[in-house]
Amino acid sequence: MFVTTFKGSLKSSGVSLKKNLVYNFLLSISQMAFPLLSIPYISRVLNPSGIGSVSFIDSLTYYFIVIAEFGIVSYGIREVARKRNDKAALDKLVSELLSLHLITSLISIIIYSVLVFFLYNKIGDSRLLLFSFSFLLVNAFSCEWYFWGTEKFQYITIRTLITRVLGLISLFLLVNAPDDFIIYYGIICVSAILNILWNFKNMFSEVKLRFRRIDLKGHVRQVFTVYLISLTYSVPLLLDNVLLGLLSTTAAVAYYAFAMKIVRISTALITDSFLVFYPNAVHLIKEEKFERSKFTFSFSSELIFLITIPMGFGFLLIAKDFTTFYLGEGHHIVATNLMILCFLPFIKSFSLFLNKQVLMPYNKDGQILKSLVLGMLVYIIAAISFNSFVGSSGASIAIMLSEISVLTLNLVYVRRITGYIELIKASTFWQAFFSSLAFIPIIYWINSLFHDSIIKVVLAVSLCLLVYCFSLLKIFKNSIARSLYESFLIRIQKSL
Repeated sequence: MFVTTFKGSLKSSGVSLKKNLVYNFLLSISQMAFPLLSIPYISRVLNPSGIGSVSFIDSLTYYFIVIAEFGIVSYGIREVARKRNDKAALDKLVSELLSLHLITSLISIIIYSVLVFFLYNKIGDSRLLLFSFSFLLVNAFSCEWYFWGTEKFQYITIRTLITRVLGLISLFLLVNAPDDFIIYYGIICVSAILNILWNFKNMFSEVKLRFRRIDLKGHVRQVFTVYLISLTYSVPLLLDNVLLGLLSTTAAVAYYAFAMKIVRISTALITDSFLVFYPNAVHLIKEEKFERSKFTFSFSSELIFLITIPMGFGFLLIAKDFTTFYLGEGHHIVATNLMILCFLPFIKSFSLFLNKQVLMPYNKDGQILKSLVLGMLVYIIAAISFNSFVGSSGASIAIMLSEISVLTLNLVYVRRITGYIELIKASTFWQAFFSSLAFIPIIYWINSLFHDSIIKVVLAVSLCLLVYCFSLLKIFKNSIARSLYESFLIRIQKSL
């Protein structure tokens, strides 16, 4: 019954949501796999100060990209999803949003130029700035929102896989010494630039751009709240490395950045799916297909519980051994940060679920902004209070406090949407929680028998995964776990 309902709900206006989720899953896997391959190499080839310098300039650059985007990304996805079946309206929309982005990019670059003049001592290398400015200039033609709004996830996946493979190969071939951190940042920027140019070429072949008689005022009025959301959301997301670098050392930035990358890579498997569900949710609500949208919301929330809760227990229990074999000796500070951040995947994923799938499709942008402003203020106060004294660990504590405050306020706002809080099933949460408690004796037993970090991590992950799946399927008989397992068996049988 559940499988039938699930399959029936994964269709929307001729676009297969199930197919899009498969492509997005492949994209998320690549987003996890490629950094998982590159981070151990980078941690052993480059020194912490070089990695910290790259993290500092990269975070600063991306924040000014957010300033330049003017909230166009989220707004553009929503509007393209609404107008994708009207060619004339879509052409006009894309032309206007692209024009607006060109103007805001120019303003952003001017402000950025002034800021880096005063921060040059922290950046310390003009070559980093050369790549940074190149990225900002080309990003003026960014149009990823068009492909998300039209749900062209096959194209997005293939394009991104190609550029990531090229970037990974370049990394292994060209980055071979501590001074090659410049090349490392160059590869990051060139890969992003290639994506932007590829996007623009394909969009230009599908959309007839017209820059006469365009109306920007209407978009500015509608996008302003979304823009404020993007700016406030990006403060703890992108300026964390910058603020830590200003208050502490580049080495502290590197230790914190490693921990956050590992956590964010793990979180991406869940949060990236919201980019698939978001245009679909907008379309379902527009078509007043509320029952189907409710099922999608329910499925998402339960999936978050089932994946991120055991992930959090895993980070907490094997952080030290994981960092030793993954990053090498001498990274115990990263392990401490991982333990502090262990449940960030759950908090972040659930908060984004409430934003992207419930509040934003119902145009509750004002409520989203208020929760993010609270999170930004909590982050800034906590970061200033802790970063100077406990370095990277202070940054991790500040992030956790910020995300907890955002999630709390989001829950308050969702309760005001009649009936939607019922979609959050407490039973699934507790099933995931109690199943994950079994990890504690398993890892204690492994630690008492083995000393090699690689053996301990491999055994811990394998045994904990088996016990967790057994608990969900046989003890709690969780409906989602059972339906996914049955679907997996059916596919295996068909392939034989």
